[in-house]
Amino acid sequence: MPRREKQKGMKRAFTDPNALPSMEELGWGKLYRHKGIGLIFYNSTPSSEALAYVDVSNSSRINPKEEEMLIDRAVAKSAKILGQKNGGENEIKGVVRDHLDKVANVLGSRNISEQAHVMMQVALPINSVIKIHDETFIASQERSTRYVPFNEVHVPEEIGRDPKALAIYTDAMEGLRGCYYVLLTKSISHLVSSFKRSNNREPTPDEIKNRIVPSARDNVRGFIPVGAMTLLSLSVNMKAAQNITKKLSASPNSIDRDVAHAIMTALAENVPSLSKHLGSDGFDEQAAKHARRSERELSNGNIDVRNAVQNAVRILKGSQSEEQMVDSIYGAMPKPMLPEEFNNDRRWRVLNYIEEATGAREGKWHDLNETHLRSTFLEAEIECSLGTMRDLERHRLSVRNYTIRRSSFVLPDMIMADREMHEIAVRGLVDANNSAIELEELGYDSEAELLTPLACAATLSMGMSLAEALFIIENRSTSEAHPEYKMISHALLRSLGEQYPQILSKVKKFVGDSGALQELSRTGKEGTEEANRMLY
Repeated sequence: MPRREKQKGMKRAFTDPNALPSMEELGWGKLYRHKGIGLIFYNSTPSSEALAYVDVSNSSRINPKEEEMLIDRAVAKSAKILGQKNGGENEIKGVVRDHLDKVANVLGSRNISEQAHVMMQVALPINSVIKIHDETFIASQERSTRYVPFNEVHVPEEIGRDPKALAIYTDAMEGLRGCYYVLLTKSISHLVSSFKRSNNREPTPDEIKNRIVPSARDNVRGFIPVGAMTLLSLSVNMKAAQNITKKLSASPNSIDRDVAHAIMTALAENVPSLSKHLGSDGFDEQAAKHARRSERELSNGNIDVRNAVQNAVRILKGSQSEEQMVDSIYGAMPKPMLPEEFNNDRRWRVLNYIEEATGAREGKWHDLNETHLRSTFLEAEIECSLGTMRDLERHRLSVRNYTIRRSSFVLPDMIMADREMHEIAVRGLVDANNSAIELEELGYDSEAELLTPLACAATLSMGMSLAEALFIIENRSTSEAHPEYKMISHALLRSLGEQYPQILSKVKKFVGDSGALQELSRTGKEGTEEANRMLY
């Protein structure tokens, strides 16, 4: 009998629209709730403001006395700020806040906000996470769709007040979730059969749990809507936090504004001296609206469904030619003395340098940035699903722009090749698309956006060096990577090989071969259970 994945009741993350934002003291932090958005603000010792004040004092106003070493002076100043005993913690906090407020808001030195770091965990819809990840200078970690089932969705306040709209919205969410679980069960059955054919035996319970089920979840993650709740861990400085809240609070999407309000509430209470410039004041709403686009291309009831194609990556005209790359690398590389006959052979010298510089690499990622491949530049346009676009968003410095096409969808080969799975998938996507159009016709455009599945198509523009491109390829072509992400990595490698054949032939690369595209993408994870046990 094929394993059937358990489907629990769907949880709806929404609160009484008339309730005020709530805060609960946890001892080690504070819990905030606001319209279905949950946020934990973690305490730090010393506080974010105290550390910011120490940073700015020691960086810009430190002047060692005669015979005093620089580090000793830094210790003395830090002790004066952080080690005060008279008046207790509240007095220290008050003094620091007064000084920071004066420097940042009276004197206008707002760069000081880059010195104050905070750590938060936010429970919010995936749709808002996509926009938060547009901010470059953040460190974040998000709940995995590979190991956690789809069981909780956000219900916006406006939808909750309209019975007709709420029925359309919840029926659509339940439909996507039902499709997710039916396809998950069929994917597990398919992968178990494939395993038995390849290994001439039944998979063990551990192999099913740690390899087959995660691989099956990879195949069906496209049916998770962006209105599903996720948990985002954020470590961010106050300058980046201001950028995030300004963008979200200026968004036409009311859910984004709720997320901004939850974040601003926590920051205003815990870092008040540097929180006066949160929000949309001075933010160019038109620029935000047009920078990243989400659009519905096809007419009512029509959708376009395709598989992840091999030619999903295009190298754009703004990229350097191979000759220009040679010149860039030549300009940056060391110039050893060579025999006279080679002095003018620039291409030979560069290719020889690349071969020698990367030849000592012992594994993926190793030494790529030690070569001068990072002095090059290329632009790539990538066609993929929204789920894979979110993976690529982690390379934030490389992402230029993206367009989400809400009536076109990208599905994995397993679903496209199986007639029954394909029919279930298309029916589920059509129903979700039609429900979103119904909500738009009722005037709920922002809420309709939450029904967008991760399978919808996206076009992503990236600008990067050849070193960064190879980093992405080596990082995402491993057996652990999502099947579509691996396909994108291989497509990027092929495109680079066509555009820069001589350079690519000389770089020592660690890229998964065709075997990395196997159905069972999760291999070599025998220690997963042990690692998880150690965490608790």
